Amino acid sequence: MGATGATVVINNPSHRDDRKRHAPSPNSPELIPGWTLHPSAQTQWLGDRTFSRPLGRLELGFYWDMRLEGTADGYQSTHVRVRAGSDPRYVFSEAQVHGAWVHAKHTHPLLGARIVLDQIPRFEVSEERIRRVERSEIVFADISSPGEVKVYIQRLVTAVPRTVYVEQTSALHILFCDDGSNSVYVVSFAAHCIMDGICSGFLVSAFLDALTSDLGRKPLPELDMQLRVALPMDGVLPASKLAPARQKWRMGIASVLQQLRLEKLKGGHPMPRTFTTSTSSTPAHSSFFHIDFTPSQSRTIFQNSRRLGVTYGNAFYIALQVAFSRFLLRSYRRGTISLSEWEFRKRQPMVVGCPLSMRPFLDNDWIDAGGKEAVCSSVGYLMLQLPYLPLGDAERIPGEATTFEDFLSMERFVFRSRGVKSQMGKMIKHPLFAEMQVARMDGVIAGGRQAAERYQRCATPGREVSVEEQARDGVVLSYVGSSMGDLTAAYPNKYPLRSEISTDEPDSPPLLEIDGAVSFLRCRPTEFYLNGVTYKNCLRFNMYWDSNVYDRSLVDEWVEDVKMATMWYLGGDREKELGLWPDSATSTCDVATRAKL
Repeated sequence: MGATGATVVINNPSHRDDRKRHAPSPNSPELIPGWTLHPSAQTQWLGDRTFSRPLGRLELGFYWDMRLEGTADGYQSTHVRVRAGSDPRYVFSEAQVHGAWVHAKHTHPLLGARIVLDQIPRFEVSEERIRRVERSEIVFADISSPGEVKVYIQRLVTAVPRTVYVEQTSALHILFCDDGSNSVYVVSFAAHCIMDGICSGFLVSAFLDALTSDLGRKPLPELDMQLRVALPMDGVLPASKLAPARQKWRMGIASVLQQLRLEKLKGGHPMPRTFTTSTSSTPAHSSFFHIDFTPSQSRTIFQNSRRLGVTYGNAFYIALQVAFSRFLLRSYRRGTISLSEWEFRKRQPMVVGCPLSMRPFLDNDWIDAGGKEAVCSSVGYLMLQLPYLPLGDAERIPGEATTFEDFLSMERFVFRSRGVKSQMGKMIKHPLFAEMQVARMDGVIAGGRQAAERYQRCATPGREVSVEEQARDGVVLSYVGSSMGDLTAAYPNKYPLRSEISTDEPDSPPLLEIDGAVSFLRCRPTEFYLNGVTYKNCLRFNMYWDSNVYDRSLVDEWVEDVKMATMWYLGGDREKELGLWPDSATSTCDVATRAKL
């Protein structure tokens, strides 16, 4: 694995004569809302300017995560098939890739930003740096089979120290697969402070669009306009146009409400794990796998969710809970959980984490200006309180061969799924929801900074902490889950895009076609995260966990139970068997009437 080529500067011919336009006034350092022109650059020609802004609260939280050896870094492997008869090494030549990457950085300036490590960390975007390709930004490598992609990424995700500079925000790895399939794997990296899960595809799309276009005719996006959407989440709240005093008042109220909400969440219990007093400041050993449902299974799951009056995203959390309960009961009967711990867990509430995209809840003008597809971090986080472990009759039935019906009937599954829907609805419909998501970051920033600083001081190994003690010290998440919906329509999968600047004839087959994409995550300490996403009509479970804390056999067993629970409740004809769905004309109201709530 290694970078090829020296640092290069790419100049777009259509912009060579534009550098004298609109020279900035030295009396107007803040020309772009949210960004400040660097003082030493105020009198420089256009094309040599440097802008900076402090990290927002969400970005700052992810920055401190990153200081713990790249915690929360995101990688995406995109499998690209090159048209038969075309040479992948020509299409993805160094010159072509560098030119396309420069164009992508102009489209999404935070890709080329540098994190300046002042007392208050800030992003610095230099026009000169954006035109340049550093050796660490683009890496070319060869692999002999698709199976080597995961091994390659696993090395990046688990490397200590982190393989990229602390001030670097992004990079691309171009992997040529020498198996005769005409395939290239584009592995993108981005720090979480500039990237959330939904926009990994935006980065790849911008790059592949530029790669398959005639860059001599494709104008570079104006940096000034792109910086206007490269803003922190707290700068584009719906109330951002109100008077400063009014905004401050709303944020103050949101902080109080967020604190009150957190105080109501007590206790909880996790999957069986190895947890010590130093775990939170020990970099995770990130592990990952995914499992897929067939298109037919996926379609049935989504249809049945709608028939029950919920979304799959609502039912998802209850399928995870039933699998959690089933696993714990088996563990108790095997003797890996003591009687006292089992009784303690039965009395504890369950608290689960729920990441979600905040873009639909932000300023509409920002969305319309390009924020919907901007490479930036706009993610929220809910904590849902679920009912106690669903045990039903299962605890009274000997052995391990208990069915899901023994734990939670179909009627109760519907009821709990609707409870999740109601709980989430109340949170996101709150008039201060966006402000509360920003306010929650104060505690996250403090915790992340403390963990990073403890690690940098070489903290000694800690003592083991029992499940009971973990619950006394604060809220304990049982698991984190998210359902990102269908991403097929979000990202184009054929390139070049059909436009007037395309390098191909309109009727020719695509030069590049995306055959699949897989996301990887540098886990947080204690991470136990199942992500559901749909792509090309297939539901996929992506499982991420810290293998310093959780055993692989435990993870495999639980995820298999989640898949089985999903099929049991949503993947078959359970509704018809139980009289919840007597005919195709039955309405959601009929289902509600028949369910034994």
